[in-house]
Amino acid sequence: MEREEPSDLVDAGGKFYVFQVKDKKPSALPALDEVKDKVKEDTIHSLADQTAKSTAEEYLKMLKEGKDWPVLAKERGLEIKTTEFLSRQDSIPQIGHSQELQEAAFSLSQKKRYADTVFQNDKGVFVIRWEGQQDIDRNKFEEEKKLYRDMLVRLKNQTLFKEWIDHLKSRAKIEMLQPLEG
Repeated sequence: MEREEPSDLVDAGGKFYVFQVKDKKPSALPALDEVKDKVKEDTIHSLADQTAKSTAEEYLKMLKEGKDWPVLAKERGLEIKTTEFLSRQDSIPQIGHSQELQEAAFSLSQKKRYADTVFQNDKGVFVIRWEGQQDIDRNKFEEEKKLYRDMLVRLKNQTLFKEWIDHLKSRAKIEMLQPLEG
Protein backbone atom coordinates (compact mmCIF):
# COMPACT_ATOMS: atom_id res chain seq x y z
CA MET A 1 0.00 0.00 0.00
CA GLU A 2 1.10 3.53 -0.64
CA ARG A 3 1.26 6.30 1.95
CA GLU A 4 -2.21 7.57 3.03
CA GLU A 5 -3.85 4.76 1.00
CA PRO A 6 -6.73 2.98 2.81
CA SER A 7 -6.89 -0.82 2.83
CA ASP A 8 -9.78 -3.01 1.81
CA LEU A 9 -12.24 -3.98 4.51
CA VAL A 10 -10.53 -6.42 6.91
CA ASP A 11 -12.51 -8.84 9.10
CA ALA A 12 -10.66 -9.61 12.34
CA GLY A 13 -12.54 -11.67 14.89
CA GLY A 14 -15.97 -10.50 13.80
CA LYS A 15 -14.97 -6.81 13.77
CA PHE A 16 -14.34 -4.92 10.57
CA TYR A 17 -11.40 -2.54 10.05
CA VAL A 18 -9.98 -0.26 7.41
CA PHE A 19 -6.25 0.47 7.76
CA GLN A 20 -4.29 3.38 6.37
CA VAL A 21 -0.53 3.74 5.93
CA LYS A 22 0.68 6.79 7.86
CA ASP A 23 4.36 6.55 7.04
CA LYS A 24 6.92 4.29 5.39
CA LYS A 25 10.47 3.60 6.49
CA PRO A 26 12.92 2.57 3.78
CA SER A 27 14.65 -0.77 4.24
CA ALA A 28 18.30 -0.67 5.21
CA LEU A 29 21.04 -3.23 5.67
CA PRO A 30 22.87 -2.98 8.99
CA ALA A 31 26.66 -3.16 9.13
CA LEU A 32 28.09 -6.67 9.68
CA ASP A 33 29.64 -5.61 13.00
CA GLU A 34 26.14 -4.82 14.29
CA VAL A 35 24.71 -8.23 13.40
CA LYS A 36 27.69 -10.65 13.40
CA ASP A 37 26.57 -12.45 16.60
CA LYS A 38 23.08 -12.97 15.16
CA VAL A 39 24.53 -14.14 11.81
CA LYS A 40 26.75 -16.66 13.64
CA GLU A 41 23.82 -17.93 15.72
CA ASP A 42 21.57 -18.20 12.63
CA THR A 43 24.29 -20.08 10.72
CA ILE A 44 24.72 -22.59 13.54
CA HIS A 45 20.95 -23.15 13.73
CA SER A 46 20.71 -23.52 9.97
CA LEU A 47 23.49 -26.12 9.84
CA ALA A 48 21.94 -28.00 12.79
CA ASP A 49 18.55 -28.01 11.01
CA GLN A 50 20.14 -29.35 7.81
CA THR A 51 21.92 -32.12 9.75
CA ALA A 52 18.74 -33.05 11.62
CA LYS A 53 16.75 -33.21 8.40
CA SER A 54 19.28 -35.39 6.57
CA THR A 55 19.52 -37.71 9.61
CA ALA A 56 15.72 -37.98 9.75
CA GLU A 57 15.56 -38.71 6.01
CA GLU A 58 18.08 -41.55 6.45
CA TYR A 59 16.04 -42.85 9.42
CA LEU A 60 12.83 -42.80 7.34
CA LYS A 61 14.58 -44.61 4.50
CA MET A 62 15.68 -47.37 6.89
CA LEU A 63 12.14 -47.69 8.27
CA LYS A 64 10.72 -48.03 4.76
CA GLU A 65 13.29 -50.77 4.08
CA GLY A 66 11.75 -52.76 6.94
CA LYS A 67 13.78 -51.81 10.01
CA ASP A 68 11.87 -52.05 13.28
CA TRP A 69 10.71 -48.62 14.54
CA PRO A 70 11.36 -49.14 18.30
CA VAL A 71 14.67 -50.95 17.78
CA LEU A 72 15.97 -48.33 15.34
CA ALA A 73 14.87 -45.49 17.62
CA LYS A 74 16.65 -47.07 20.58
CA GLU A 75 19.85 -47.60 18.55
CA ARG A 76 19.79 -43.93 17.53
CA GLY A 77 18.89 -42.63 21.00
CA LEU A 78 15.61 -41.21 19.75
CA GLU A 79 12.41 -40.87 21.72
CA ILE A 80 9.17 -42.19 20.22
CA LYS A 81 6.09 -40.15 21.05
CA THR A 82 2.56 -41.23 20.25
CA THR A 83 -0.40 -38.87 20.13
CA GLU A 84 -3.99 -39.57 20.97
CA PHE A 85 -6.29 -39.92 17.97
CA LEU A 86 -6.52 -36.64 16.07
CA SER A 87 -9.19 -35.05 13.96
CA ARG A 88 -8.35 -33.05 10.86
CA GLN A 89 -8.91 -29.82 12.80
CA ASP A 90 -6.67 -30.70 15.76
CA SER A 91 -3.27 -29.19 16.32
CA ILE A 92 -0.66 -31.92 16.77
CA PRO A 93 0.69 -31.96 20.35
CA GLN A 94 4.35 -30.89 20.61
CA ILE A 95 4.46 -30.19 16.86
CA GLY A 96 1.77 -27.57 16.33
CA HIS A 97 -0.26 -27.01 13.20
CA SER A 98 1.26 -28.07 9.90
CA GLN A 99 -1.13 -28.42 6.97
CA GLU A 100 1.37 -30.52 5.01
CA LEU A 101 1.92 -32.91 7.93
CA GLN A 102 -1.83 -33.16 8.62
CA GLU A 103 -2.53 -34.08 4.99
CA ALA A 104 0.25 -36.66 4.99
CA ALA A 105 -0.87 -38.16 8.31
CA PHE A 106 -4.46 -38.59 7.13
CA SER A 107 -3.30 -40.24 3.90
CA LEU A 108 -1.53 -43.02 5.83
CA SER A 109 -3.08 -46.44 6.47
CA GLN A 110 -2.26 -50.01 7.44
CA LYS A 111 -0.89 -50.52 3.91
CA LYS A 112 1.18 -47.31 3.89
CA ARG A 113 2.43 -46.68 7.42
CA TYR A 114 5.10 -44.03 6.74
CA ALA A 115 4.89 -40.64 5.07
CA ASP A 116 6.87 -40.04 1.89
CA THR A 117 8.96 -37.34 3.54
CA VAL A 118 10.08 -35.98 6.90
CA PHE A 119 8.56 -32.80 8.30
CA GLN A 120 10.39 -29.83 9.74
CA ASN A 121 9.26 -26.74 11.61
CA ASP A 122 10.64 -24.47 14.31
CA LYS A 123 10.15 -27.26 16.89
CA GLY A 124 12.25 -29.87 15.10
CA VAL A 125 12.26 -32.56 12.43
CA PHE A 126 9.64 -35.30 12.54
CA VAL A 127 9.12 -38.76 11.10
CA ILE A 128 5.51 -39.93 11.37
CA ARG A 129 3.98 -43.39 11.34
CA TRP A 130 0.39 -44.59 11.14
CA GLU A 131 -0.66 -46.45 14.29
CA GLY A 132 -4.41 -46.81 13.84
CA GLN A 133 -7.63 -45.01 13.20
CA GLN A 134 -10.81 -44.37 15.09
CA ASP A 135 -14.21 -43.99 13.49
CA ILE A 136 -16.31 -40.91 14.00
CA ASP A 137 -18.35 -40.60 17.21
CA ARG A 138 -21.89 -40.28 15.81
CA ASN A 139 -23.29 -38.77 19.03
CA LYS A 140 -20.61 -36.09 19.15
CA PHE A 141 -21.10 -35.42 15.44
CA GLU A 142 -24.83 -34.81 15.92
CA GLU A 143 -24.08 -32.44 18.83
CA GLU A 144 -21.57 -30.44 16.79
CA LYS A 145 -23.41 -30.50 13.47
CA LYS A 146 -25.42 -27.34 14.25
CA LEU A 147 -22.26 -25.51 15.35
CA TYR A 148 -20.52 -26.30 12.05
CA ARG A 149 -23.62 -25.45 10.03
CA ASP A 150 -23.84 -22.05 11.79
CA MET A 151 -20.13 -21.48 11.17
CA LEU A 152 -20.56 -22.20 7.44
CA VAL A 153 -23.54 -19.84 7.22
CA ARG A 154 -21.49 -17.09 8.90
CA LEU A 155 -18.60 -17.68 6.48
CA LYS A 156 -20.98 -17.55 3.53
CA ASN A 157 -22.51 -14.31 4.85
CA GLN A 158 -19.05 -12.75 5.26
CA THR A 159 -18.15 -13.72 1.70
CA LEU A 160 -21.38 -12.23 0.35
CA PHE A 161 -20.84 -9.07 2.40
CA LYS A 162 -17.30 -8.65 1.06
CA GLU A 163 -18.50 -9.19 -2.52
CA TRP A 164 -21.26 -6.62 -1.96
CA ILE A 165 -18.76 -4.07 -0.55
CA ASP A 166 -16.39 -4.71 -3.47
CA HIS A 167 -19.26 -4.18 -5.90
CA LEU A 168 -20.23 -0.91 -4.19
CA LYS A 169 -16.61 0.26 -4.22
CA SER A 170 -16.27 -0.46 -7.92
CA ARG A 171 -19.29 1.75 -8.68
CA ALA A 172 -18.62 4.47 -6.13
CA LYS A 173 -16.65 7.67 -6.28
CA ILE A 174 -14.73 7.75 -3.01
CA GLU A 175 -13.14 10.94 -1.72
CA MET A 176 -11.01 11.32 1.37
CA LEU A 177 -12.30 14.41 3.16
CA GLN A 178 -10.01 14.07 6.13
CA PRO A 179 -7.20 11.63 7.01
CA LEU A 180 -8.02 8.77 9.35
CA GLU A 181 -6.63 9.28 12.85
CA GLY A 182 -5.63 6.36 15.09
